[in-house]
Amino acid sequence: MTSKSNPASAIEGIATVFNPIRVNNYSLLDTVQQGGVAAGSMQRPIFEETSAKAIKAAHRRKWTLVGSVAVVLAIGAALLVYSWQKGKAERQLTQSYLEIDALYVSENQAFEEKLKVDPKLNTPDARVEHTESTKKFEEFAKANVKSPLGWQAALRASNELIEQQKFTEAQALLEPLLIRTLKHVVVQVRVRKTLAGILAEQGQIDPALEQLSFLEKLPDNPMVPEVRLMRAQLLYKNGQKDQAAQLLKELAADTKAAVGEGSARSVATEAALWLGYWGL
Repeated sequence: MTSKSNPASAIEGIATVFNPIRVNNYSLLDTVQQGGVAAGSMQRPIFEETSAKAIKAAHRRKWTLVGSVAVVLAIGAALLVYSWQKGKAERQLTQSYLEIDALYVSENQAFEEKLKVDPKLNTPDARVEHTESTKKFEEFAKANVKSPLGWQAALRASNELIEQQKFTEAQALLEPLLIRTLKHVVVQVRVRKTLAGILAEQGQIDPALEQLSFLEKLPDNPMVPEVRLMRAQLLYKNGQKDQAAQLLKELAADTKAAVGEGSARSVATEAALWLGYWGL
């Protein structure tokens, strides 16, 4: 026998069926929400840590750049100071040299004034007294042996010392320049030719000829004809007249020099004059 269904019981049954679903749904939602909160709570420290690292890296790059700029500026400033100091030293050196040169000129002027007052003093043996300027040139040369101005001062002083027959002092002033002027051909030629003259005046012809031989072999020497002319003169002085004559004839017959200009042509002409004067 079939019993009639109770509507209230039916409703309660339906509710009972759906309650687990609702409960389960709430549980799942709660779990998702809690997971979202948990995820949010975990992500925040990671984001903050990454941001801190980026900020620190940016700071490092900034200070690295600032440091690099500071180093470049410091180097630039140091170079400017060095350049200024070097320029200042060179200006002072030039000024000192010019002051000695002015003294040399004043000595010449004083001699000319003396001759005007007393023309009888104008004899073949009359010469300007450059004692004071020579001493200063000598001191300047010794104090500035690395400078081209020092080399010039040494040559100026040595010429005056030679005039005064002070050959040893002149030689001592020039010999330190032999090594220092190797890369400066014109200065090297002047120094060695002057030394050759000093040695020849003291009767040391062979050492003098060695100085000239060195110059004839010196690369890029534009004054070889002048050196060869001096060698011919020393050979004649040493009694080697045949060798001197041969060398002078070669210099006088140099067709390039004969049609050229300047020192080469002058050497050819002077060689011809020496041949005539010595009767060679």
